[in-house]
Amino acid sequence: MAISYVKVGTSQVIDSDGNNVIIGTGSELTDVPDAIFAQELEYKTLITNTNYGEERRRNKWDTPKHSFTLQYIETTPTILSNIRNLFDDKSNLESFFWTHPTTSKEYTVRFIQDTLDVTYIAYERYNIQVDLVEIL
Repeated sequence: MAISYVKVGTSQVIDSDGNNVIIGTGSELTDVPDAIFAQELEYKTLITNTNYGEERRRNKWDTPKHSFTLQYIETTPTILSNIRNLFDDKSNLESFFWTHPTTSKEYTVRFIQDTLDVTYIAYERYNIQVDLVEIL
């Protein structure tokens, strides 16, 4: 599925055929962010030094671990409530599903920190920043 555009401030996604697409159900982060501010890849490399001065390297994980910083800009109280409810339910202890809005790939993630970054703007509009890390 190719995503044509994301309606800012909602969880509505329109595919290339003009159809509404529902992202996620159940215990998932379903509200589409306005921006993915950062996406990082982490490779865990194990390094072993031999007695002969050689260095051997190998990957600990088969695939890299992803981390994401999502930004919700001037979002509504409804989206704030959805994110806060998921955060209260999962905190940074439990994992949940999140679907990348541009690649449609589903990741098993958890919140990185045990604090939620919410800034009140005005007229019931909020800026929210959510940091997620993939669980391998």
